[in-house]
Amino acid sequence: MFDLPMSHVSNTNLANKNEVSIEFQPPRGRLLKRKNVPDELVEVRFYVPGTTTTAASAKKGSDDEASVAGDEEEVSAASVFHDTIKDRADLGQVIGDSIVQFSEILCLIPRGRYNIDMFSNFLRLRGKTYDYKIPYEHVQRLFLVPKPDELHMMFIVGLNPPIRQGQTRYPYLVLQFVRDEEQAVDLNFDADEAARKHAAQLRPHYDEPLYRIVATVFKGVTGKRLVEGSNFRGYHGSQGIKASLKASEGTLYPLEKGFLFAPKPTLYIPHSEIASIVFSRVEASSSNKMRTFDLKFNMHGAQDYQFVSINREEHASLEDYMTEHAIKMLSELNETAAVSYKGMDMDSDEEGGRATARAITQGAAALGINSGDEDSEEDEDFVAGSESDVMEEFDEDYVSPDDGDDE
Repeated sequence: MFDLPMSHVSNTNLANKNEVSIEFQPPRGRLLKRKNVPDELVEVRFYVPGTTTTAASAKKGSDDEASVAGDEEEVSAASVFHDTIKDRADLGQVIGDSIVQFSEILCLIPRGRYNIDMFSNFLRLRGKTYDYKIPYEHVQRLFLVPKPDELHMMFIVGLNPPIRQGQTRYPYLVLQFVRDEEQAVDLNFDADEAARKHAAQLRPHYDEPLYRIVATVFKGVTGKRLVEGSNFRGYHGSQGIKASLKASEGTLYPLEKGFLFAPKPTLYIPHSEIASIVFSRVEASSSNKMRTFDLKFNMHGAQDYQFVSINREEHASLEDYMTEHAIKMLSELNETAAVSYKGMDMDSDEEGGRATARAITQGAAALGINSGDEDSEEDEDFVAGSESDVMEEFDEDYVSPDDGDDE
């Protein structure tokens, strides 16, 4: 027997018709890294079969029997259990308790539209199927970057530990906004005492683009630095360049202290973890008429990443960026040469030459041809100066000595 505290529930949803999934988060103050951390329960699923009746609103009408019959509604027992967990785990908090609410925000990862409720110590994502309760201490990074079309902005929130949908983990939230969409928002610092501490970092009223308001509020309540791109500009003046990671198309943003790839899969690569960068298929030739090149990140003791289908026009700006940030660059030819000739010296060249000579000698011996080795034995039947074979073959008037004896 063991207890499951409702205060530790971070999310609950209907996995299917008769199955309810409950996710847990570690209590605040237990996220510090330490050795020998015990295992913790992160998810449990309950199978709840059958149906039950719930009270429904009475229908207005003159027929009393029809009104009584409409007071009860048959629903699945799993949905009732799911709603009960949401109520008792504070996943459905009162609207007045929040500092601010953002409605119908388009979320690229995880996909869907969510209402975002910002409370004193955590935020809540409310979607049609999934609800998430995310403590602010789980927020690790904040990015605000423009999309290549210059019409939308992406606000990216890095999470650790990530949120989950079944077996799928989402270490980043990617929100998309229309760049020109403006909104007036009022913040409620009187929700509780904990909310008043955010008044120093935030204003009570905002009237500006929505993406700017959301980014500013996240920065204020989490205390994290907001990264808004860098001085990098591509060939067409954009802050990012189009690229593909495996089969996923996205945008690669060279930032001040790392590279960001978005939207899916969202990936952040700090400069400190990069050993070298390799440019592939850059040189134009008769055999290489491609208009794109590849960019490979060799990492320090981690998985390497390769971005493909980058426009060749972006090579110069990327090369300048690597030089400015002192990142080691290699060409595909240099990388191949380093692998092909690694550890070779003069002794190995001489040994290779001798091995080649031995192979030629063995092949000649197999064909019955004298290899011309100085140590080979002399042919006793050979008579120097003998031209019998030559004269017999080329002189038609040549008379053999044997023929003269016969006469």
